[in-house]
Amino acid sequence: MKPLTEQFEVAGGSVAGRDHRHSLRNSQDAYHCDARRGVIAAVVCDGCGSGEHSEVGAQIGARLAVEEILRNYHRDPFDFGFASGANGIDSALARVQRSILAKIQLLADAMGSSFTENIGEYFLFTLVGAIVTETGTFIFSCGDGIFSLNGDVTRLTSKDNRPDYISYGLVESGIGAPKLSVQVFQPTVEVSSLLIGTDGCEALLDAVDTKIPGKEDKVGPINQFWSYDRYFKNPFAVGHRLNLINRDMARYDPEKKVMIEEHGPLRDDTTFIVIRRKKA
Repeated sequence: MKPLTEQFEVAGGSVAGRDHRHSLRNSQDAYHCDARRGVIAAVVCDGCGSGEHSEVGAQIGARLAVEEILRNYHRDPFDFGFASGANGIDSALARVQRSILAKIQLLADAMGSSFTENIGEYFLFTLVGAIVTETGTFIFSCGDGIFSLNGDVTRLTSKDNRPDYISYGLVESGIGAPKLSVQVFQPTVEVSSLLIGTDGCEALLDAVDTKIPGKEDKVGPINQFWSYDRYFKNPFAVGHRLNLINRDMARYDPEKKVMIEEHGPLRDDTTFIVIRRKKA
């Protein structure tokens, strides 16, 4: 059997939301993907909007999550295999979550001041991830976002726009603490494409027939990102497309003698990773 990196290819990208850009705020999204000996791990994170520096936690969280998945996979590959079923992957994700939170706790403690305030200002983020092994493929989450498996798109919503943040587990106890949970799992042999994205991708889903600012072309369906080869040949192609979709443009209307402004449809930060099976 070919190694997974010879069976699958990965692309990803991110764009700051229009509201963040206009208020001169950083993007609070992050993404990371890596592969090692029999496993591909990918994660997208979205920092809490009210956190003063939550883009920091999103960046750290994405890197930590991928690294802990890879480390735990090599500790016990069976739990990440399709044969282990939901119980096996739940157990593996619980270990991954404990490892992530232990490292965040060390960081928040080392920053001094109030531990709870450090968590609230720096380390609140949602997480949507994918794990591809030689036998099983899993998509999991904590908080809102979107995912697609073989073209079927699912939106992960939160009640009253108050998503679960994995770091609540450091300041809450008992049943109220959120957990990484499996959304779908499937034998890897049956996987042709998957996508994981932050909740900003919902606007991308809804903008199919929206014209790109300054162009007659439309945004188009999200399946373009796993259908077209260019996104996998150029590591900047996804980001370039997202920036094109979400740019601000101004043009002069000679008949009305006014300037007309056009704005991209993505008000929130929008980030995703797409994985597809390589063509034969």
